[in-house]
Amino acid sequence: MSRTTTLSLLCCTVIAVGCIPGTQQAFVSPLTSHCNTIGSAASKLGKAQVPLCRRQSCSGVAALRAHDDGGYSKEEGFNTAGPRKAGGSTGDLAILGALRTLRSGDLQQTREVWFPGTTNEAFKFMCQNANFFVKINRQLKAADMFEGEAASLNAMRFAGMRCPAPLRFGDLPDGGSYLITEFVDLDPFSLTQPLLQESLGQEIAKMHMHQPERHQFFGFGVPTLLGNQRADNGFLSDWSTFFVERRLVPVLDQALKRYPYKTHLLSKYRAEIIKLTFQALEEVKEMRPSILHGDLQFSNAGVVESPYGRYDIVVFDPCSFYGHSEFDLAFEGWPLNDLHSEGLSDDFLKGYHSVMPRRKGHDRRKSIYQLFHVLRLIAKTGPEHLPLAAEMAKCVIRGTGSLTGK
Repeated sequence: MSRTTTLSLLCCTVIAVGCIPGTQQAFVSPLTSHCNTIGSAASKLGKAQVPLCRRQSCSGVAALRAHDDGGYSKEEGFNTAGPRKAGGSTGDLAILGALRTLRSGDLQQTREVWFPGTTNEAFKFMCQNANFFVKINRQLKAADMFEGEAASLNAMRFAGMRCPAPLRFGDLPDGGSYLITEFVDLDPFSLTQPLLQESLGQEIAKMHMHQPERHQFFGFGVPTLLGNQRADNGFLSDWSTFFVERRLVPVLDQALKRYPYKTHLLSKYRAEIIKLTFQALEEVKEMRPSILHGDLQFSNAGVVESPYGRYDIVVFDPCSFYGHSEFDLAFEGWPLNDLHSEGLSDDFLKGYHSVMPRRKGHDRRKSIYQLFHVLRLIAKTGPEHLPLAAEMAKCVIRGTGSLTGK
């Protein structure tokens, strides 16, 4: 298979929750979902407007090219009985049944898709009447992840962002979960263009400015997962309390508990970090909650060409909640660029701040949000980045926004 063909992905995602094959739920309109799921389960999610395809980051594409077989994806027949290396098969009858309810027609072919840093299996399902993207995770806790992802996609769509729309979710017979979304072809390299990066920044800022009256609290209607970290999204009225108690302290204490002999500085300054975080976030206590992507990086965004010859920005793979808009800018000046994280460009920030001007104290708050993401990365990948976390903790204590002190 050519690499060009493999770069055309889909973003049709299916959620599965639990272990009952017959459990499949449809989604209602995004407006109804947005209004009804603020404090309830997000199993009622919106009907799609446009399909989406996953864009791979340039660093990821370069890594894939290094493989001798060029293996970005693999075509295979759809076998309802054949075992897979991850357990089970891509042909679970629950998924076939969900596709039937979408009037997919006969399944013609499946293609396995691999993404750097992913914990899920992903497939393009090519059916008689449409193509779909199916995401599968056979871990027992995957239900929360996909339920949260589907709710996140709909919340962002309601705020005006173009995202993949979830179509169905259900249980896999042998355990685990699946999510289906519509398909769309993304140009994997267009987002390298400065003007399109600027457009992405503008679109994210517009999404952050969408603040319906009923959203006065920080949190989300369902739990979400950032990587393998389950986030407590219980609603609170105060942002500093929400961030410290629901985000920073859980990952900080996890690192201290897991690596007690490598976290001396973090342990020493734990109380100071928490105190300074409360002080820094007190400066924005009057701001209104914004719907956030939650893991905003270029590898979670892409570009699709519209029928009229223009390019539209799309984002995906969110772990959303209502919070401070600057949280989504944490990857500004990001010191890492690997398969798990990558920074935001100056062109993106130019576009973003043309819509939402930078506020006083931005750099100080950025160092706090970056510390959270590094600690979250440590929980996912191991202690490799503990020295970086220690340096970022120093940035928080100094009140600077970068490792260089700028």
